[in-house]
Amino acid sequence: MKKDNQIIAAAGLISVSILLGFFIHAKVSSTSQQAFVDPDSIFSGRELEKNEYTVGSGKNKVVLLEYSDMECPFCKKLHTDTMPQIYTNYGSKVDIAFRHFPLPFHAKAATEANATLCARELGGQSAYKSYIEKIYEVTNGNDSLDLSSMPSLAKSIGLDEEKFRACITNASTTESNRKIIEADLEEGSQLGVSGTPTLFVLVRQDDGSYRILSTIVGARDYKYVSKILDQAIKF
Repeated sequence: MKKDNQIIAAAGLISVSILLGFFIHAKVSSTSQQAFVDPDSIFSGRELEKNEYTVGSGKNKVVLLEYSDMECPFCKKLHTDTMPQIYTNYGSKVDIAFRHFPLPFHAKAATEANATLCARELGGQSAYKSYIEKIYEVTNGNDSLDLSSMPSLAKSIGLDEEKFRACITNASTTESNRKIIEADLEEGSQLGVSGTPTLFVLVRQDDGSYRILSTIVGARDYKYVSKILDQAIKF
C-alpha cells in the first residue's frame, strides 16, 4: 500500500511539473508575440555604412538590421520563407542591412561570411545581397555547405569566378574581412544578440540617431515581421 501511495504521489508530481512547464512555455510564447520590445531605446551601435545595406542606403526612415550566421538553419528559414516577401513588398519603404554573427559551433560560417564580403567588394550591394541569398538557398545549415562550391556560386550570380577565387584566398583581404566580421560580432554582443537570426527595427530620429522600435529574434514569418514594419513606418 505504501509503495502504491508513493507511485501515485510521484505521478501527481510529474503531472504538476508537466502543467507548470506548459504554463511557463505558454507564458514565454505569449510574451514573444509582443511586437515592440523597447520603443525608447536608442540604437548604440556604430553608424551603418552604405556597403552594409542589401537594400537601400540609409535614406529611408526605417532600417531592418539583421545579425545572422551563414550556416544557421533558422537564418536559412528566415531567408527562404520571409525575406523574399520583405524584399518585394518593403524594398522601397525600408532599408535593409546585414551584419555577420557566426556562431562558434558553425565552423564554416566565418569562411562563408568572408566570401559574402568578397562578393560585396567585387559587385557592390546587389552582389552582397545575391550571394547571401544564394548561400542560404543551397546550404542546409549546420556546416553542410561544400566550401569548394563558393566560386561557382559567385559565378551563378554574375561575378567573375577567378577574381572571386583570388579574393577569398588572398591573405590581406581575408584579414581585413576578418576584422569586419569580428567588429560585427562584438557589436552584436553589446546590443544583446545571443542567437541568430536577430533583427532590429530601427527608426531614424530628427537628429540622425536611431531608436530600436522592436527586436525580432528567430525565424519569424512574414505576417509577423510585416506587421512590425507597417507600424514602424507609421511611427
